[in-house]
Amino acid sequence: MTTAERYPNFARLTALLNQQEDPRRTLRALISILEREGGVEHDRH
Repeated sequence: MTTAERYPNFARLTALLNQQEDPRRTLRALISILEREGGVEHDRH
């Protein structure tokens, strides 16, 4: 089983970011949106 098959959402996100002119800015924007909507849970030390 390939990584893309095991983690389809990660593969789709990677494909999306690879199409962007500034992938880091796009990723930061996506994370910001998810944080605002409560969709991201992570440990903040």
